[in-house]
Amino acid sequence: MKAFQVSSIAKLVLLTAVCMVSMMSHASGDNAQRVRAVPLPLGTQIEWIASEAIHNDAPVSIASYDSPLSLTDTVEFYKQAWPEDADSTQPGMIESRVGDWLLISRLRDGVNTVIQLGVQEPSRSRGYLSVMSVNHSTTTTGAQPIDGVQTLSKTHSVDGARTSTLSVHQSMRSVEDFKSALVRARENDDWILTSTQPYKESHIVLMSRRLFRTSGRLEMVITRNVTGQTVAVVNEVFHED
Repeated sequence: MKAFQVSSIAKLVLLTAVCMVSMMSHASGDNAQRVRAVPLPLGTQIEWIASEAIHNDAPVSIASYDSPLSLTDTVEFYKQAWPEDADSTQPGMIESRVGDWLLISRLRDGVNTVIQLGVQEPSRSRGYLSVMSVNHSTTTTGAQPIDGVQTLSKTHSVDGARTSTLSVHQSMRSVEDFKSALVRARENDDWILTSTQPYKESHIVLMSRRLFRTSGRLEMVITRNVTGQTVAVVNEVFHED
């Protein structure tokens, strides 16, 4: 599987998510079950951080991840565990690098699975494992920038000079129409389209923006879910020079 150099669906970033989740007794245990179903290399240990939580109105489960495999071997393991599926419009595995983190992710059936590993010790794989439902029915408040688009969640995080916003949107438009509408909206806000890569019926889009001393990059994955709706996972990152 090709390692796409994007961080969009991978960046749930657990650097801040652990602090932002709020434990709620009524949260669904589906994600906790999905965490247990994630394939693990021999000798890998996970420990719960939040087994049934609500993060920005969306169900999420988070666990620590500790494997004796090197980072390279861990990537190879998940390339085999999450291969491309001829019957799916979504990539099998997405690999990306965000700062000091290696991110391995998979988006399937409205569920985003992320393994976030520190790169400081490449001979071993340590970090976090999270599972989040990205097409949860609960919505956030606020005006929608595009007609017919529903925002399912929006999360802001700050890490030093870096500010990021992860948002998940849903529409009944086709993947192509939804992608075009999202790109037009960003271009109207001075973003520049740098690349768009189709994958079967999905699209991976990269954009950039420069404003005074602040540089920005945007990545989004637009795909059709099993209910026939189109979901876009958008990550915006700004860095002050």
